[in-house]
Amino acid sequence: MAWAVALGMMDDTVETLPSPAARLGCNPALSGNDGGRDCHPRWLAVDELELQRIGAVVWATGYRPDFSWLEAPVDELGWPVQVRGISLPGLYYVGLHWLHKRKSGLLLGVGEDAEYVVSHLRQRT
Repeated sequence: MAWAVALGMMDDTVETLPSPAARLGCNPALSGNDGGRDCHPRWLAVDELELQRIGAVVWATGYRPDFSWLEAPVDELGWPVQVRGISLPGLYYVGLHWLHKRKSGLLLGVGEDAEYVVSHLRQRT
């Protein structure tokens, strides 16, 4: 992850994508362990981790979000229509994959997006 941050990849915005479907590409998987590092099955095998120290591993992959229950506008791929998290009056999003930047769906970026939405809400009052 550090390499992606150093290269500025995590600050790529949704406007720089070649198509809306490019949002479906994955972000680098990472761990906060030991200052952060890539996290994937090969890493677990290569490092011969002390498995007795691991209490649980949850590996969730292969799912797509479903926003149909919101009855709010979605694009051709089913993603919420929004700009930097701002959608319909009173409807806001944070934590979505490629909400605004590559890092939007990660802990690394969700705070930045939340600050933007809160700033927008403050301006409304």
